[in-house]
Amino acid sequence: MTNGSKVFSIDKIKSLFSHSEFTRNVLTLMSGTTFAHAIPFIISPIVSRLYTPEDFGVLGIYTAIVLLFSPVVAGTYDQAIILAKEDSDGANITALSVLIAFVISVLVIPIVLFFSDHIGVLLNTPDVSAWLVFIPLSLFLVSSYNIFSGWFTRLKKFNHVANSQFIQTAGIGTVNLGLGYLQFGSAGLVIGRITGQSLSVIMLVHALWKERRKTGSISLHRMMAEARRHQDFPRYTMPRVFLDGLSRSSMFFIIPALFAPGVLGSYTWMAKIIGAPLSLIGLAVGKVFYQRAADAFNSGEDIWPILKRVLLMLSAIAVIVVFVMVAFGPSIFSFAFGEKWREAGIYARILSPWFLTNFIVIPVSQTMLVFDKQKKFFLAMAGYNLVTIVIFTATGVLSSDAELSFTVLSLTATTLLIGIILWLISITRRIRTSPRAGE
Repeated sequence: MTNGSKVFSIDKIKSLFSHSEFTRNVLTLMSGTTFAHAIPFIISPIVSRLYTPEDFGVLGIYTAIVLLFSPVVAGTYDQAIILAKEDSDGANITALSVLIAFVISVLVIPIVLFFSDHIGVLLNTPDVSAWLVFIPLSLFLVSSYNIFSGWFTRLKKFNHVANSQFIQTAGIGTVNLGLGYLQFGSAGLVIGRITGQSLSVIMLVHALWKERRKTGSISLHRMMAEARRHQDFPRYTMPRVFLDGLSRSSMFFIIPALFAPGVLGSYTWMAKIIGAPLSLIGLAVGKVFYQRAADAFNSGEDIWPILKRVLLMLSAIAVIVVFVMVAFGPSIFSFAFGEKWREAGIYARILSPWFLTNFIVIPVSQTMLVFDKQKKFFLAMAGYNLVTIVIFTATGVLSSDAELSFTVLSLTATTLLIGIILWLISITRRIRTSPRAGE
């Protein structure tokens, strides 16, 4: 090997995690993520024996509905908080986002009150109907958490976000264990989720109140001005985020209609063990990358080196996890959680390439917000979501075979996401710096 070789080496891997502000901020968020997910992983062998796949099927549908709508109930204005030029502008966007989220959540109340039974029958899971009345509360809590996280990310107060992640999972875990021993069934899982959401928002509100002097002047006039300035977010980013959520959430709606009830529970548990930690790590990296890339872009710096560093870091993690899941997934799940969860391990083996490729896309897609290319990215993700949903549904209808359907989905989605990553790289290397820099 020559000195000029660019072969990926151990030294290069070490350099990815070298001491820098970017790495420190990522590690701060990931430390909260790590501690937060240490709790579910530690108690998961117990939880998996207290609840059935059918119980997790109910939780899966409830969570899917919340995660589908919560990112958009604020009009995705929360994603503009970091881009604001001044902290006072960011504070007004934060207030605007909370106001919109509250109004929309209240408007959802009559829908779930009158149609919860019909929704449960439509989703082939009647047990979920009783819990749909709490959907508006969860929508507001999750949306508020995203909004306040965006504000503290702007201020580089990543410790507040990390601490809130920890308290959320601690609350969920404690309630799940307690109500599980009392044999509450799916109720224990849903109540635990709502408890954790509430605790994390309360912690962020407390931190916000302590640092309220940094918010500056907030008024309805300034909120409306920021709404007009960032109108592309509800016009283009919101539909794209909704379709992206629909792609993920649709699995929880389609699976019970096509396959046996236990399949949804096994898929939900697999997503909890594999997907949730990856998602939170990806979001932690994405928050820091978004803030760093926006600053660099507006200052006239080349953001390609920043993106390249993130890509290599996430790819290194992804390769390791995919190898472990493909080689040992079913054995790990059956040993750790009980034989009834071996099927979840099989799904982890099949779907890990898709989950890990999506894990990489989540942070690097922030470049399109920095470049103000929301419309192009919306169209790209709309095509991706449409193709994956149609192919999975068609395979399920024609074969009635869950494993085959998941295999076709994983191959299709992974291929498309790799193409999207290469496209994002191409755009980043072409644009590199802001034309507004130096003005």
